[in-house]
Amino acid sequence: MGIREALMRAEKQLKLSKRKDWYKILGISKTASAAEIKRAYKKLALQWHPDKNVDNREEAENMFREIAAAYEVLGDEDKRVRYDRGEDLDEMNMGGGGGGFNPFGGGGQQYTFHYDGGFHGGGGFPGGGFPGGFQFNFG
Repeated sequence: MGIREALMRAEKQLKLSKRKDWYKILGISKTASAAEIKRAYKKLALQWHPDKNVDNREEAENMFREIAAAYEVLGDEDKRVRYDRGEDLDEMNMGGGGGGFNPFGGGGQQYTFHYDGGFHGGGGFPGGGFPGGFQFNFG
C-alpha cells in the first residue's frame, strides 16, 4: 500500500471517529428493526419536544434536532445501509454539524402568506361571492 492510500484510509478513519453515532442517540442497537427505530424516535421526540421543555428549551431543541437527524438516516433503509457501511452521508447534506437535517429550518421557519382571489359561492354579497383566497407556503 502506498503512502497516498494509507493517508486516505487514515483520513476516513478519523472522519468516522468524529461521526455521530445515530444508534446511540436513539438508544437502540445496531440490529434494531425498523419498528424499533420508529418507536424509539417517537418516544424521544415526545420527551425532548421544545414545547414540553420550556425550562430548558435550548437543550431540548438541540436534542430534538439530533433525534430527528438520527431518524432521518436510520429510518430510511437506503441511508441506514450506507451509514452502516461507513459511507459519507454529509455529502448528501445529512447528519449533524454544519449542514445537517434541521427540523427548525435553521433559526426559524419561513412562512409566506399569499392572497389572490378565491372564495366564490352563494353568500349574501353583491356579485355572488366573497373575493379572497388564501395560500400558505411553509419553507
